[in-house]
Amino acid sequence: MLKVLFLLLRYSTLALAALIISLSTVLIQRTGPEFVQVGNMCGATGSEPCLHPQLTGGFPLAYLYDVGGISIENKLGPEDKFDFIAFAVDFSVYALVGFLAVKTVRNRARARR
Repeated sequence: MLKVLFLLLRYSTLALAALIISLSTVLIQRTGPEFVQVGNMCGATGSEPCLHPQLTGGFPLAYLYDVGGISIENKLGPEDKFDFIAFAVDFSVYALVGFLAVKTVRNRARARR
């Protein structure tokens, strides 16, 4: 029973670390190649849509997208579009990297004994 609790603690810590890293990657922001409409008073006649490169956040996949015309332009926040599938992929990548790192360290420690 103690071994099961230890495994749950280890993997929940790993999951929490992966979650924190995934959430913090929203600070990695880039623009484009998609364009978003932010108005309709552009062009020579003033009746064409205003298009700007879309700001996205997240790494390796962007999971937060700036919504033009609704949110503050060129700033990511809670009102922007959240893509759960991309976030789940990011979380899985960081959890897998953490799991492999823990396994590698354990295997090397066992080999030294």
